Amino acid sequence: MLKKNEFVKFILEGQKTVSKPAKKEEPDSSLDVFDDFGFSSDETPDIETSNTSFARQLLEASGFGNAEFIERAEVILGDDPAARYLPDKAYYWPKSAKRPYQTLLFELEQNGRNLLKEKIFKQIKSNEILEDALSRLIQMALAGFARGGDKRTASVKGGKQSETVCVVSINDDRTDEEGPVHLVCLGTQSREENSLETFHIKEEAKTWEAQLARDYLICLYERHFSKLLSAKWQNAFVTGNERKLSRKLLEACTQARPDSNHIAKSIVALLEELAGSFGLKRKGGKTGRRLAPFDLIENHDIGMNAESIEKRGGKNPFQGMVIRDEGQRLLGYIIYCLENEKDAETLRKYLAKHNRFHNVLVIYPDEKQAFLELWQGSKALKGRLTKQGAKYEGEGEVVNLLSRFFVVSRSKVKNPVELARELAYRARYLRRLALLQFDEEKSGKGKLTELYKASTKALIADQTKEEFADACAQTLTYGLLSARWISRYEFVARSEHFTVEKALKFFPSTSPFLKDFFDAILKAKKGEFKLTWLLEDIADLLDRTDIGRVFKDEKASSGMGADPVIHFYEPFLTAYDAKTKKSRGVYYTPDPVVSFIVRSVDEVLRKEFGLKDGLADTSTWGDLVKKGIIERPEKMAPKGGAWKKLSKQPFVQILDPATGTGTFLKHTIALIYKTMSEKWLGQGKSSEEVKKLWNAYVPEHLLPRLFGFELMMAPYTVCHMKLGLALQETGYGLKNRQRINVFLTNALEEPHEYCELGELNDFVSKESEEADTRLSSF
Repeated sequence: MLKKNEFVKFILEGQKTVSKPAKKEEPDSSLDVFDDFGFSSDETPDIETSNTSFARQLLEASGFGNAEFIERAEVILGDDPAARYLPDKAYYWPKSAKRPYQTLLFELEQNGRNLLKEKIFKQIKSNEILEDALSRLIQMALAGFARGGDKRTASVKGGKQSETVCVVSINDDRTDEEGPVHLVCLGTQSREENSLETFHIKEEAKTWEAQLARDYLICLYERHFSKLLSAKWQNAFVTGNERKLSRKLLEACTQARPDSNHIAKSIVALLEELAGSFGLKRKGGKTGRRLAPFDLIENHDIGMNAESIEKRGGKNPFQGMVIRDEGQRLLGYIIYCLENEKDAETLRKYLAKHNRFHNVLVIYPDEKQAFLELWQGSKALKGRLTKQGAKYEGEGEVVNLLSRFFVVSRSKVKNPVELARELAYRARYLRRLALLQFDEEKSGKGKLTELYKASTKALIADQTKEEFADACAQTLTYGLLSARWISRYEFVARSEHFTVEKALKFFPSTSPFLKDFFDAILKAKKGEFKLTWLLEDIADLLDRTDIGRVFKDEKASSGMGADPVIHFYEPFLTAYDAKTKKSRGVYYTPDPVVSFIVRSVDEVLRKEFGLKDGLADTSTWGDLVKKGIIERPEKMAPKGGAWKKLSKQPFVQILDPATGTGTFLKHTIALIYKTMSEKWLGQGKSSEEVKKLWNAYVPEHLLPRLFGFELMMAPYTVCHMKLGLALQETGYGLKNRQRINVFLTNALEEPHEYCELGELNDFVSKESEEADTRLSSF
């Protein structure tokens, strides 16, 4: 049996050398010479150049041995309904001492989308749920295999469904990957309940971001695959404890008056059991829990649109929970629809039209059954628990459904436009939650109100609560995106997931204001901010999104260079609030234009002012006066204090009074680095010496001359991210809390009146005070 790491490696890298499937005929005796070398003719290694036998290769590498390659008619009768959808030949493994079941493998020749066009899959075609189609085929194939065994001689294959594992593999062309990627479904009939139970393997994982792929495959191995070659092999599908807890959930849902607390306890208990089989550890030792459930806020958007919630006084009629693991990583949501069929239909329609959340489990209880739907955005997987007398049905279906909580899949976001829409949706929701919190803090007390008051007194005097809520929503959303981009390699190297807590270390240290702002909200205690749970959802979306892949083609087409997140702000703001984008004039200047302007200024300084280093020149006002390049200002006396102060200041100062995302400042840094590097190399300095000289130059001669002012918090955030990255690319590492002189302020306003602020908001006052000081020096 493949070990865990071997299983992961097999899926990610494949197996180049495999064995041929055994032939039904007896081997030619003339080939017995191979036995002298330790293997027989039917085990002769062969180089597999095709990837069409992914499932067979996986089973053989896992200890199933070589398969027989036989006609379909020898395992399923030709007139059986399953026959028309299955290939002409199948792979067959008989029972063995280690494997007390026989195995059938059908590798379908048609692609997934073509299979979904078949009439029998009409109900699932619209959602492109190929997994359900393969499960249906397995159900038919197992039944056909059992019938065939009843009607044939002992020498022909056949057997009970509960003693057979059927595997169906298909090329999954729902993705945009180059080359084949297979979806494999394994299924059997429960010995206890005579119901179909399945699980799936996605070869597509090999194209995912490394950490996502590894996490998915490890979960798959722990929960399912590792159990296939054990005496309790049916536990690979559903265990006895999972059945027991599924039935308790059914009991909770079939009460005459379903109770949400009873349902919540039952579903969490079942998820706890599943979490253990997926390898999730308990927090606090043996008596601790693997999961951390929290109630959703009353005005959550899941299951209702914003307008309907507002009509109901800000309350969502559908109660629910947020489910996290022991590391506080978001797993999904649970919503209870307890009223009637009309409400259930309303909920379904809204989810199908508007839902953008991942892993939303909706439970519809009634007196006869428990009906469950797991929504991934606008698409739903369905499961049902029923009881007829002493017989229970659907445990395997429901366990498979709930397993999706732990088998994390890659998000469907494929390009910057789709990502902008997803983030903009959540940012608008963040803005609304902030306004709702303001309503609850009408007394003037509360964390968000404190931040708002400090901001209006120290930063933007005429800022409304609506504008502040808007700034918070944009800044938090875009800050998380930027942190995800910056950390994309580190999380993979550490085999960790991107979460709100872990993201904090990647927020810019270039701005004490930003660092403290993010800390104030993201480190807040439970309940201090209504938007905390939604920030976790944003982090989860970004964790499941392959950021490098999303921006892959944008670098070349847009000139985004090494950091495409920078120019992402404009499409994000368009999707978030097109009116704000227009009123604030948020239009980034293309890189080639910015580069030309910066180079032109550099050339003017060299030619018109005689500054050999251009923008990199550190000559003072006094130096230029001595050389006769400029004259001393008339109003400044030669020996006066004002002139003495000015004469020592660098002549070249760089200020962008409406810096936006800092594109001009970034190009200025790049040009100055190029100038100084070439100068030092021309002087015979080594690369190591150039690095040391640059690390001395930046804090002494670059950062003190570089300034930017920005009114909007989101581009201000991006600007700090951008300039921090730009300096890193030159080999300069910012020291702890060493700031870049880009300030959040209105360059057109008068200096601010300072006020006494609470401990939480001191950073706001400091930001404004520094900005006013810098502004007055120009």
